[in-house]
Amino acid sequence: MPAKDLHLSIEVGPWWTTAVYERAGVVHPVYFDGQPRLPSGVHQQPGTLLTGTAALTAGMDNPGAYHPDPLALLHSPAAASETAAGDTAAGGTVDPVDATAAVLTHVARTATTTTGGRITELTLVTAHAWGPQIRQRLQQAATTAGLPDPNIATVAAALATTATGRYVVTATSDLDLTVLDREEGFQQVAYLRAGDPHADGIDRALFTRATGGTPPAYGWQWAREINQARAALATQARVALLLPPPHRAAALDREDVSVAAAAHLDRLPENVKTLITDAGLTTADVSTVVLRGGDAVTAEFAAGLQVAGLPVPTVLDDPHAVARGGLQLTKPLALAPTGTAASVRLPRARLTVANLVRVVVLAGLSAALLHLTIDSAYIMKIGITVRGVMLPTPTLSLAAALAALTAWSAAQLAPTTWILAPPPDDRTTAGILLRQGFLGAAALSLAAAGLWALATMVSVGLDTTDYLRATFIAATPIAASAAVIALFAARIPATALLPWLHRISPPLIPIALGSTGIYLHNLQHYQVTGWWKTLVWHAEALGALAEYGGAILLGIATAMIVARGLFLRVAAGALLTIGYAAMAGYTTAGYTHIAYVIAVVWWAVAAAFATVTTTSIPAVAALTRWFNPPS
Repeated sequence: MPAKDLHLSIEVGPWWTTAVYERAGVVHPVYFDGQPRLPSGVHQQPGTLLTGTAALTAGMDNPGAYHPDPLALLHSPAAASETAAGDTAAGGTVDPVDATAAVLTHVARTATTTTGGRITELTLVTAHAWGPQIRQRLQQAATTAGLPDPNIATVAAALATTATGRYVVTATSDLDLTVLDREEGFQQVAYLRAGDPHADGIDRALFTRATGGTPPAYGWQWAREINQARAALATQARVALLLPPPHRAAALDREDVSVAAAAHLDRLPENVKTLITDAGLTTADVSTVVLRGGDAVTAEFAAGLQVAGLPVPTVLDDPHAVARGGLQLTKPLALAPTGTAASVRLPRARLTVANLVRVVVLAGLSAALLHLTIDSAYIMKIGITVRGVMLPTPTLSLAAALAALTAWSAAQLAPTTWILAPPPDDRTTAGILLRQGFLGAAALSLAAAGLWALATMVSVGLDTTDYLRATFIAATPIAASAAVIALFAARIPATALLPWLHRISPPLIPIALGSTGIYLHNLQHYQVTGWWKTLVWHAEALGALAEYGGAILLGIATAMIVARGLFLRVAAGALLTIGYAAMAGYTTAGYTHIAYVIAVVWWAVAAAFATVTTTSIPAVAALTRWFNPPS
């Protein structure tokens, strides 16, 4: 991953959002105005959505327009209208996708502003596993925020990344218990909400102990105040409780938490037995218990799990632990370091104009060279019958080669971009996408060669196979190389996939330089009429500049393509520049053009050979070691 590319992992919780990013192999937490957490809620105002601390502050004055848990809205859009019921300033029902997108945008903007990088991979960690429809909404939210197609992980799976052994039990302060199988891709084996279903929840019980009354049916303020108090009581003996009117200020201590949680924690042995039975295991099969900390009930919960026969829980108090685990869980190649492209899915983002720069430039160069070839043709006629045509055939060959590389570049985008959003349950691997893309590129290369030759024949009015020969000589090796890549790409080791994609990317700068050099040569040598000759008539130095400048560009471009390493490129560039300049005349420049076309074709063949030698096929690996013995 390039140094400026970020893999962003975001946990959007019911109250708080945390995030981390990976850059150049190092994981960093995201801080929001110096704080490790960002309030998850959004506040709806006419025409806009506030996020973070600004949204929470506005929500204190207008509670009905504040939505503390955007993902809950995404899961149940009806909740948006319920929370805003009766509040005239709420501005109507908030769109769940827009609310979630606003939070993601806030986090992404903070990360990119801090680092100066760009987000190329995204992981979203949610409390529970979601079905296809809701995952689609979350995907839409990421797209609305201008982010890549997200990898989606659960809190339980993210916690399990810190564990060892096969079967892991994860627990949270909400008394969620989950059994996961780490060897089967962190598959959830069993889930249970611990506690007494007939008793009040811990938050409601704490509200009753503090006020002597019953919590209101609607309203988020009291729930948030209780949540903050529970977090504070993890490190303090007593905290103040500032409940919304008409309730008076109150206080809670750890004894209150113990009493409120007692009915639920007393059922833990029975709950754990049910959980383990549902998983088809015994307590001896559980290797690790991971408990998310930061709550007043954590200590007693951990003790209860141990009494129930589970291993001593590992308590994670780091607020970024879940986001960090999600990053590790969905790191593109981390889950299959010994696999191949056939089993790996690379993160895919919506196709943008920036992704198409290479494709557009190559297509433009190919079209420009084709037009110049036709425009430079000297047509010999007897009456109205065309008897012969003189045109720069190597330029036509290069135009066909660049058309083939245009299809090649488009195929290279297949495993990392999409035009139409894939379904949430899409499991198409990078190997399949590469095979389809490069097989299509091979076919398009040959089709473009035929079309370029046909366009030339029609334009000059001469029916000959010479132009077909010129285009297919250049395009066929490139098409064959694309077919070889399609055949072997699925066998590329997962750990080598990203460097390989960079290796087979057509060298845009050398191609642009070489094409410009040939274009200048053709203007000088073949344009007998037109704007160029008119321009040279008034400034003869331009002719010499085009002739020798084109030769210099062509020499530099050839050296950049065929040579590896800075020293070799400089040395080869110097020699080729001198040699090409000496051959810049009308009668000899064509040979330098042919040499450049050969260099471009050679690059494609070398890319195919590099693909074969990168694969995990034993025979190929043995052959590679024979040619390149270890030192």
